[in-house]
Amino acid sequence: MGFLRGGQYTVCLALVVDRNVEIGVLGCPNFSVSAGSSERGVLLYGVKGDKAYETSLTNPSMQSARVCQMTTIDDISQATICESVDSGHASHDQQSRIADLLGIKTASLSIDSQAKYAALARGDAEIYLRLPVNMDYREKIWVISPEVQISF
Repeated sequence: MGFLRGGQYTVCLALVVDRNVEIGVLGCPNFSVSAGSSERGVLLYGVKGDKAYETSLTNPSMQSARVCQMTTIDDISQATICESVDSGHASHDQQSRIADLLGIKTASLSIDSQAKYAALARGDAEIYLRLPVNMDYREKIWVISPEVQISF
């Protein structure tokens, strides 16, 4: 939906070996490269057992990649909650009540897609809650395995 809205969206890939994620990649074409920058496009990647890294999507470089660093805060009232833009994907009312109970004063960061995980990894937010609107909701995940034959 973020792509259709012209907002945040991601292209995500993982290398899974024997049911274990070995490499993960998030491409976020509409993320700003840094705070205040007009340059857009971020690539986040991680290899099992190592850190997560961030680099420019338009000029990716392992040499200039920055280590992703989640933020730590001493005062929970200063935390930023990351939530889905679409109220059909998460209960904004429940999340708002939780924020009130925790005394959180900052505005939520509403963002589409798995870009929320990128926002957390690089320190744009400290909390991500995904409370379903109804318990019948099921995630839709695409999996390609050696047993699946794909023809083009």
